[in-house]
Amino acid sequence: MGNTASAHPSKSFFVAMLTRDIDLRDAVLDLVDNCVDGILRTNKDSQPDDADRPYEGFKAELTINPKVFVISDNCGGIPRETAEKYAFRLGRPKGLKDENLPTVGLYGIGMKRAIFKLGRSCSVTTSHGEGVYAVTISPRWMESDTDWDLPLADVPRKDLPKPLRDGTLGTVVSVTNLHAPIAQEFDAKHSLFLTGLANTIATHYAYIMHKGFSVSINGKEIVPKSLGVLVSDRSIPKDQRIEPFIYKTSSNGVEVELTVGLYREIPTDDEVQAEVEGKSTSGSRDTCGWTVICNDRVVLYSDKTGLTGWGLATVPAYHPQFIAISGLVRFRSMDVGKLPVTTTKRGIEASSELYLSVRDVMQEGLKLFTNFTNHWKSRGEERKAMMKQAKAIDPIKAVALLANSPKQWTAVRKGLGGSKYVPSLPKPAPKPETTKSIRFTRPIKEFEAVAEYLFDDKDSDPSEVGNECFERVLKRVKQ
Repeated sequence: MGNTASAHPSKSFFVAMLTRDIDLRDAVLDLVDNCVDGILRTNKDSQPDDADRPYEGFKAELTINPKVFVISDNCGGIPRETAEKYAFRLGRPKGLKDENLPTVGLYGIGMKRAIFKLGRSCSVTTSHGEGVYAVTISPRWMESDTDWDLPLADVPRKDLPKPLRDGTLGTVVSVTNLHAPIAQEFDAKHSLFLTGLANTIATHYAYIMHKGFSVSINGKEIVPKSLGVLVSDRSIPKDQRIEPFIYKTSSNGVEVELTVGLYREIPTDDEVQAEVEGKSTSGSRDTCGWTVICNDRVVLYSDKTGLTGWGLATVPAYHPQFIAISGLVRFRSMDVGKLPVTTTKRGIEASSELYLSVRDVMQEGLKLFTNFTNHWKSRGEERKAMMKQAKAIDPIKAVALLANSPKQWTAVRKGLGGSKYVPSLPKPAPKPETTKSIRFTRPIKEFEAVAEYLFDDKDSDPSEVGNECFERVLKRVKQ
């Protein structure tokens, strides 16, 4: 009889709990995130040639079918010490020195959770400046509650996966023995999963891809969704320009930049009606609304709910008439714990004090453009002429361009402080007055006498009586 009780962890329990609540698509995106982290490590040691395109030349290639899942990259590889000490641990070790990278991974479970979600066998082969090695995960290891160490071994160049044989510094993650439901999802003939995955990558990595990063699935390169905001030429008078509302601040180690404006022309009545009836084919609904970025990763795309300020306080709820409005919020910090992002890295922590303060400013900018839309929605021809002189540019470039207009930037005294650029948007000219309203009162007996005379009915509607009197006099005037 012993004098201790076993509290050893069960590996099968950890695997089941880690993978139960994560969507397959999110699991794959976690592995793409790891590629981006590799770029950040690489750029930390050597600055990119083009500061505006720091991801230029880096790529992730995914091969997905019912038999195997492979993701290979040229993003610098995993340092051996990182692999030996914590990259493959189930959770970030206490006291681990932070890499000081602007990432979105907080708990150190992304890669392992994704692998467990996909299958029961995996090899992670990486080529780093310190050498080439591979870590393998086998079904036997998965089933053992006593063996928690994974084999790590050097790999001869002749045995390297093809993407690494030419000396490329990067990583290849290959998962086989796929779980049956996963294999079914990976069958393009019977599942739309790969199509949905490509669309998600096109949105959630749009910002990074516009900065040079490339992602492909089964040999087909993914085209990122466009990010743009309309800006008029600087030669146009200030009060006639289309420009975005901008806000910038820094709070407790987090940089915040917000841009909201129009990304296309205000819709016509026919377009609005088509959207209301669900018959539109423009795809504009997928672009409007708010997109939130944390450390260059899109965590919320094209949101049109109260989460981003729609329908709150004096801001109207989203309606297709506002389909031209698009906003972008960027949060950046070396401490991922300060970012308002959920643990899945695909959502906003709505209770974050930082985010709630920023949302107040989002609502201010949003209200500016919902009002603008309402003022111009019935001015078709004037509106077309006004919008024609504006061109869509990258929101970040718009911020840099308008930074040269210091007189329109004002200090923000409340909330998180900072500064904002409030555009002097065009206002429609007042329509010429073409009608007049006539109102007067008369004693009831006199009214009834006139009504009886005109309509043989003393209880006639007063407006009809008044209108008939006016029409008879007008007829005499025109004679």
